[in-house]
Amino acid sequence: MDRSSAVDPTSLIGASVVIVHYDGLNQLRACLDSILRSDADGVEVIVVDNASLDSCTEAIGGSYPSVRFVKAPQNLGTSGGWNLGAEAATRPSLIFLNDDVIVPPRWFSSLRSNLDDPSVGVASAMALFLDQPETINSAGGILDFLGFGLNRSIGQPYHGFSGQPHEKPFYAVGTAFATRKEVLERSGGFDEEMFMYADDLDWSWRLRLLGYKVLVDERVVVYHKWRGSGLTLNRMAYLLERNELRAVLKNYGAAALIWIAPALAIVKLAKGLALLLLDRSLFRSIVRGWFWNLENLRETLQERRTVQSKRQVTDRMIVHDMVMESLELRIGLGWHHHPLRAAVGERGV
Repeated sequence: MDRSSAVDPTSLIGASVVIVHYDGLNQLRACLDSILRSDADGVEVIVVDNASLDSCTEAIGGSYPSVRFVKAPQNLGTSGGWNLGAEAATRPSLIFLNDDVIVPPRWFSSLRSNLDDPSVGVASAMALFLDQPETINSAGGILDFLGFGLNRSIGQPYHGFSGQPHEKPFYAVGTAFATRKEVLERSGGFDEEMFMYADDLDWSWRLRLLGYKVLVDERVVVYHKWRGSGLTLNRMAYLLERNELRAVLKNYGAAALIWIAPALAIVKLAKGLALLLLDRSLFRSIVRGWFWNLENLRETLQERRTVQSKRQVTDRMIVHDMVMESLELRIGLGWHHHPLRAAVGERGV
C-alpha cells in the first residue's frame, strides 16, 4: 500500500508539528490552514511566537483553538525557536515547518513514516517555490568540503527530477523536516548562537557524526514562499558566512581541519577580493562574519569539544557525502548570481 494514501491514527497521536513565527500573519494563517486541511489534522500543532511584532498569539490565536501558541521572551531566531518549540512538544516525533510553507493534502504520514527506521535521524521534504510551483526550491542541501552549503537542485525544473542523477543531499533544509525528540536531545539541539541560516546544515552534520542517516523524502513535496524572513541580502550573507565557518570549526576533526585549511583560506580570500571590487557592502558583511568567529572562538571551541566527544563516525565517512569542489567558486565567487538574490527580491542590501 502507498503510505501516503492512508493516515495511521497512531502516527498523529505520536507527533507534534512545530512552526516558528516572526511577523507575517497572512503567511502564518495560510500555513496553518493548509495543515489543518491535510492528513495532519489532529496532530499537536505548536506555533512559537518569536516575539513577533504582529503579536500573532493575540491576533489569530483565538481563531485556531486546536493550535498551541508558545511565546518566546525575545526573538530567538529559528534555532532558538525550534528548541523552544521542541521543549513544548509533548509527542515523540517532531515535524518542523517554516511559517511560509504550504503543505498539500497528503504529506504528513509519508514524511513521519521515515522515522520508523531508528537509524534515520532526520528526513526532509522537497520544496517547490510557492509562486513557481514547477521549480525546485530545495531537495535537501548539498555541502562542499569547505563547509559551504546550498539548496540542492535549486532553480531546476521539478518535472523529470526523479530518476535523474543528482549530487547527494548532505543536510536537511529547515523548510520542512521530521525527527524524533530523543534524537534532537541526544544531538544537543540546534545551535542557538547561529540564530538563523546554516543551523540546519550544522545540526544535520552533527547527526551524521552520531551515525544517523540524513534523508530527503522525494515523495513529499511542500510549497515555500522563501522570502518570508524579511532579511536583507547583507544580513543573510553575514549570517551564512559566520555560521558556516562556525560549523566547520565545530564539526571537523583536527586532522580534517588541517587538511582543508589551505583551500579554505584561498577560497575565502578570493571571495573577499572579488567582493571588494564588485560589492563593498557585501564584502563588509562577510568580513564581519569572519571577525565574529575570531571574537567567539573560545565559546566555539568549547562547543567543539562537546561535539567531538559524542562522535561515532570518522570524517572520512562524512566527507564521502560532500561535494569535493568549492561551491562558492562554482557559483561565480561572491553573490551577484547567488540564489539568495532571488530570495530578497527588491530589498537589495
